[in-house]
Parts: sequence; C-alpha cells; structure tokens
Amino acid sequence: MKINVRIKYFLVHEITGKKSEDIELEAGTTLGELLQELVKRHGKELGKLMFSPDGKPGNHLRIFFNGRMVDEEMLEQEIEEDSEVNIFMAIIGG
Repeated sequence: MKINVRIKYFLVHEITGKKSEDIELEAGTTLGELLQELVKRHGKELGKLMFSPDGKPGNHLRIFFNGRMVDEEMLEQEIEEDSEVNIFMAIIGG
C-alpha cells in the first residue's frame, strides 16, 4: 500500500529547487527513512544540514512532523497517510 506525504521547505528551497513536494511512499516507512530519501533526491548539501555526523538530527534545520518538532526518537515513527513535514532553515542571530 502507498501513502502520500506533503513536504514543505522554508528557506531551504535554494537547495531543493522547490518550495514543496508530494511524495508517495510505501506504508510502514519511518520518518528517518523519509528524511534519508530527501537527501538522496536533493543531495549531500541537504544531508549535511539535516543530520549531524553521528546521524542524529542536526542543528542547521528545524524539522516538524505533523506540527511537532522532530527529535531523535521520532525518526523511528511510521508515517501515516497525508502526513506533513515542514523543514525550516534554523535562523540564529542576535
């Protein structure tokens, strides 16, 4: 069975080449697997921002899954039909 997921990019579209996309995945796909698929589609630059060298969510992007900020534990969560992932460039300043 296939499921659909909506991905929205905020201040990351320079890397992805798009502001949003819909992706069809196999049922049972985890959030971590989806994020790895996005790196395959959009390149190593996105991967360097998305993950730290140890494979945990990095500090350069803020990723929200159905409105909740993603932490390491959420990477194993299975994605459900019509889920939404929002990816924001972390803005730091003072």
